[in-house]
Amino acid sequence: MERAERVTVKDAQDERSKFPTGARSHRDCRFIRPHPNNPHVLADSALGFAATDPSTRRTQVLDPVSGVALGAVGKAADSVAGEAGGLLARVFGPAADQVGEALGRYTSYRLGNANKIVDAASRKSRPESEDWQVPPRLAHSLLDAGSYCDDEVIVDYLGGVLAGGRTPTGRDDRAVSWSSLITQLSAIQLRTHYLLYTAWIAFLRQHPDVDPSMDNHDCLLFVDSVELVELLVDTDTTSLGSLLSHSVGGLTRNDLISSFTWGFGPPELAAKNSNRNPSALEHLWESNHLLWCAPTMSGYELWAWAHGFSEFDQDTLREIHDDQPVTGPLTHTAFAYDLPKRGAQSNT
Repeated sequence: MERAERVTVKDAQDERSKFPTGARSHRDCRFIRPHPNNPHVLADSALGFAATDPSTRRTQVLDPVSGVALGAVGKAADSVAGEAGGLLARVFGPAADQVGEALGRYTSYRLGNANKIVDAASRKSRPESEDWQVPPRLAHSLLDAGSYCDDEVIVDYLGGVLAGGRTPTGRDDRAVSWSSLITQLSAIQLRTHYLLYTAWIAFLRQHPDVDPSMDNHDCLLFVDSVELVELLVDTDTTSLGSLLSHSVGGLTRNDLISSFTWGFGPPELAAKNSNRNPSALEHLWESNHLLWCAPTMSGYELWAWAHGFSEFDQDTLREIHDDQPVTGPLTHTAFAYDLPKRGAQSNT
């Protein structure tokens, strides 16, 4: 892996702002900032297990919803609890009662996060899985660790894994490993995976003749690393190289990005490591800071699971549509497929 010299995000932004007319404006950049949960939020709007007294701003934990209450949500007087019970029943099936009792011991913060995950799973579940079951190990590990996660991308991924983990018998527990991996990755690493694979899936959809395997050099992706980092953090003082090493380097350690073909730096370094025409790379976006990387089958598989698909092949990948994107997408991307090789004439 090749690395460039230490440059902060602000350095790179300032440098790019000096480019002539036609260079990209940062005013259109979407900055992702954390949205910490208000500890006084009405938790009963999530799953009906806690309520806040507006006069004292104190949260009182209520009794856990019993199996009887969840089993008869249609007759419940409390409409919020009824909605929560129905949601649990749709996602967890016969295990809804036990899951509801376990959630009753969560704090309002964890309840809110768990409810978001279950809601995402409900949206991503297939119609035929209505009566399917969630393996107990998956329900426990995913909600126990996931309830501490409030990042929207992590919540979205866990919801997809929960939806894909439902099976007719509840004995297929492959989703447990993906749930564990998601909660071990940092929010920055998972956002990076989401942004890069969103670009790869869009590319595959546009080019049905391209083999998505990591051995296909046509899938080598080039992105403006400044734009990528702006979608990952809201600070301009962190080292650009440090953020890329953490985000992409972390993905390579988990085989979610190819460890053989990735790096970041100026266009001439990208050309050297990708066997592409230097002139073509230099004129991509008038940017001196590029990131290049290639996908892996494990990375594609995580993308599929995050969207509720436990089984996938090349055709399935192209059919997965992200109907409710949670961030991005990257606007400055290019693929080796479209760029001339070193020594060939560039058309740019």
